[in-house]
Amino acid sequence: MGESSLNRLRPSPIGQLELFDAAPVSFLALDPKGRIADLNREAALFFGATPEGIMGSVFSGFLGEGQRADYQALLDRFFTDAAPFDFDARFPDAQGEERRVKLCGTPLSGTDGRPLLCVTLCKTRGDDPQGDRRRAESERGRLIAELKRKNLELEQFTFSVSHDLKGPLHTIKGFVEIMQHEVEGRRYDNVASDLARVRDAADRMQELLDAILALSRIGRVIGPKDEVPLGPLVEEVLRLLDGQIRRRGVAIQVAPDLPVVRGDRVRLREVVQNLVENAVKFMGVQSDPRVEISAQTCEGEVRVSVVDNGIGLMDKDQRTIFELFRKLDHGIDGAGVGLALVKRIMEVHGGRIWAESGGPGQGSTFVFTLPSAGGDVAS
Repeated sequence: MGESSLNRLRPSPIGQLELFDAAPVSFLALDPKGRIADLNREAALFFGATPEGIMGSVFSGFLGEGQRADYQALLDRFFTDAAPFDFDARFPDAQGEERRVKLCGTPLSGTDGRPLLCVTLCKTRGDDPQGDRRRAESERGRLIAELKRKNLELEQFTFSVSHDLKGPLHTIKGFVEIMQHEVEGRRYDNVASDLARVRDAADRMQELLDAILALSRIGRVIGPKDEVPLGPLVEEVLRLLDGQIRRRGVAIQVAPDLPVVRGDRVRLREVVQNLVENAVKFMGVQSDPRVEISAQTCEGEVRVSVVDNGIGLMDKDQRTIFELFRKLDHGIDGAGVGLALVKRIMEVHGGRIWAESGGPGQGSTFVFTLPSAGGDVAS
């Protein structure tokens, strides 16, 4: 069937959260013909099959024979008026027993605009069937809202990628046309420099594509969460950046006794390295450049601050600086993806990150949060 419906709706390469797969409730997406376009792990477990094994099957075929016509009529009405519905379903098992389930149908639109049906399987229990249904509906609503938010991120991501890749493409196309005219006219003096410009544009495009690939992999390559002492981690980062720090004459002050956090050490090192490197880059021209790194623990959460006295941020930059390819100064090297990577790493760690500044020339503070080593964190 090609790419499945919920896969089209799932988060962008920035956030491979796989919301439907991770949900503790059974979800399916049906196309207008009633075929299973996608389902999550809980739904596959309910039917005792693999997702691949039942993908594309007609959903009503799993119902008892006496219910199939009624359900198909309900499905036809749904794709006419898109009204939510409930259906008391009975699924016979291999032993001839029936499992009773409340089906909750909700309209969902794919990115192509075509309607889909999101079906929730609300298992009924004797003790509190209404409670089960309310919990399932609440979870469904939360996931759909999160999915809509991720779809908006996907649109922004797509626009950003297409916009930033057009620059190198226009450069390559322009200089290829110039060289074509030069060769046709047997004018070879500028061909070498034109080829160099084409190569630079291709290198820039490669840099952007590598950055996009790195961003898309965050979430799938997060390792086990271990206890990570921040002190040694910061020392390692400062050794890696020692050349840049010395060349720019930046004084680094690190608070003593930095706490221990929970997370993937390699990814957390990327976070600290990106923040320190950015602070050093954006110092501007001044006589006393400084960066201070500190942390405090409160209610099981560690709040780490990287403070500089550099060029500062305007209000709008504080809100947009973590967007992909966002660069404050296009004259400074980099693809503009470092802070987007940092934000994504924080998300998959269950943390947050934000920027603060008094304005241009007032320096910047970047703050991120992580669970402390004593916090209740799933690995």
